[in-house]
Amino acid sequence: MCSAAPGWADFLYVPSEDALPTLSLVEDGEAPTLERVLASLAPSSLTVRFDRRVETGRPVVEPYGDWEALLDREGLSWLRNGTEVHVFPVWLEEDAIQLIGADPGAMTWRVGSEESLRAVLERWSERSGVDVLWLTDRRYRLHEARMFEGSFEEAVGALFFSPSHLPHAPVGELAGDGGVLSVLHRAAGTGGDG
Repeated sequence: MCSAAPGWADFLYVPSEDALPTLSLVEDGEAPTLERVLASLAPSSLTVRFDRRVETGRPVVEPYGDWEALLDREGLSWLRNGTEVHVFPVWLEEDAIQLIGADPGAMTWRVGSEESLRAVLERWSERSGVDVLWLTDRRYRLHEARMFEGSFEEAVGALFFSPSHLPHAPVGELAGDGGVLSVLHRAAGTGGDG
């Protein structure tokens, strides 16, 4: 006797155009803008923010069933940050995102999980044109991914505040002209201990 083997099948369901929830794509003879279509498709719990290089006013002529498909087809990437979705061109590095509505000079600064403090500061300083001077032999690893918004100085300040509870916490000092960031460590028992 021959025993039957369990069957396995793979298929892709493609709904008909009639099954997709879509927007009316013509309003007063014009197609709605990317910004408007995305706002209507994204969940109301999310705030959508665009990088300055995204043309938010461009017309959207195809119907879309969900906001992720819209971004994909329009050549855009996105990152979720809490209740915000940051939309940017696919070719743009995540560290170079500049959100519309942010203060001039404000940028998004990212830290990867398990990334070293040195690697983060070298990447950030290259982007902002600041030289980093290492005056410590200590090595620091950042265990959680983080994101900071603001100027280079604000992001560095927030980054150094995070491990300020450590006995030999790293300290950054930005030169008066803002061209050099010196990194050293605080001696145990000085400042920030309580």
